[in-house]
This record gives sequence, C-alpha cells and structure tokens, in this order.
Amino acid sequence: MIRVSPGSLVPLALVFLVSLASCVLVVDAPTEFAERCQFAGRESDCGKCLEQRCQKQIDACCDGAWCAGLIDTIEGCATASDDRCAQVRSAAAGPEDDRKRLALCASDLCRGVCERAPATSSSRCGETKFSQATACVCSPASPQLPANDYVCDGVVFSEARCCASPSWPAAGNQCACLAVSCTPSRDGCACALSDAYDAKATSECTGKICCQGESVCRCGAAPCGLRETVVDSCNVTTTPCTERSVPVASCTLP
Repeated sequence: MIRVSPGSLVPLALVFLVSLASCVLVVDAPTEFAERCQFAGRESDCGKCLEQRCQKQIDACCDGAWCAGLIDTIEGCATASDDRCAQVRSAAAGPEDDRKRLALCASDLCRGVCERAPATSSSRCGETKFSQATACVCSPASPQLPANDYVCDGVVFSEARCCASPSWPAAGNQCACLAVSCTPSRDGCACALSDAYDAKATSECTGKICCQGESVCRCGAAPCGLRETVVDSCNVTTTPCTERSVPVASCTLP
C-alpha cells in the first residue's frame, strides 16, 4: 500500500515570499491535503465498498505495522475473496484500537461483498437500497442479471432473517435476508423484518408476554391472540417472515 495526497503530489509546506519589511512568511499546508492510503484490490467490488465506506479507518492503518498486518489481510480479501476475508471479521473481536475499528467497518458495512467467494453461484445478490449492509436480496441469475459472488445468508447477516417464496428459486422470484427491527410499542415493543436501516431499532425485545404473529412479534402486557404463538422473546428466530414467504438458511444459490 502507498500513501498519496489527494489531487496532486504537493509539498507539505507552501512557502510564500512576502516583500514587506524584509520578512519571509512560511505558511503550513492546509489540513485538507491529508494523506490517503491506496490499497491493492480497490478496483474489485469489495475494494470499492472499502474505499467508499472505510477509507478513514484504512488511512489510520496504512502502515501495516500499526495494525498488526491487517492492511495486508484487507488487500488479500479485496483481491482474491478468499479465507483472508474471514480473518478480517475475526480481527473485529480484538481490543479497541485502529485495527479493530477497521475490521468492524469492513465486517459491518461491507458484509456480503467482502466475503470468501462461494465455489459456484447461480444467483445475483446485493444489499437492499437503504439497508447500509444490514439486509440483502437475491434473484436467480439470468442473461440480464448474471451471477455474482455476493454472499447473502443468515451467517453473514446474523441479525437478519432470510425468507423466500415457496416457489424459490423459480424465475421471477426473490429471496431476502431482512434486518430484524424492534421498536417501542404502546405497552412494550414489537419486531418486524425490514429492508432499511433504522439507527434507533434493536434486534431483540423482551417483556412479560411475547407473542409471534403472522407478520410481527410483540412483547408487552396483553395476552397472545388466537392466531399468535407464545415465545420467550422476539428476535431473529421468532420474528416471522413476511406474508407468503418461508424461512430459509441462505438466499445465495450454489
């Protein structure tokens, strides 16, 4: 990896000679000429995501020695989509430092695209438009929508539930791993699946009584209705799929 200054290679100080009372004025370069870390693999889909969403964290780790070689691992993941992508995810469990911040950014904001590529793929997948990498959707590959290596499953999207129509993967159908979005209700909380990111939502809620309905899981003081099932809490396993869809483990097709 190398460091460059945006725009052009300018000196670190701009010197202006001012002919006033025989003085020389030296002015430091403005802070906007901060260095950027250019890394191998940035032309790939993974690299483009990292450059767009994690450049600040990459810059902080540009010298591999600062972050125990994580930049080398990031470059390997972006270039080859191999086991080094899992190593990036593992680094997110370390102590709070620049290394962990980069690993968390890559794992959270570039999940699905910065993963070990499946051996084969017959689906076209990607994150949903407003999800900020919390939800994804797949369609069967076709000449118009060629297959890609994006991984959309319940392991990578661990706080989402994957649901598909009963006829999946027939042509014209979709499968989606949607974020479990739990928000306060009048007497407790309620969880539903969402294709959009909500910063105020959580992925689980609890209460005195929790009931799984046909499209929502809720917790509160009210007893469960005739078409609801009592559950311990509302979370990724008890929040129901949307109407006319069934749970699946993965939306990515081999």
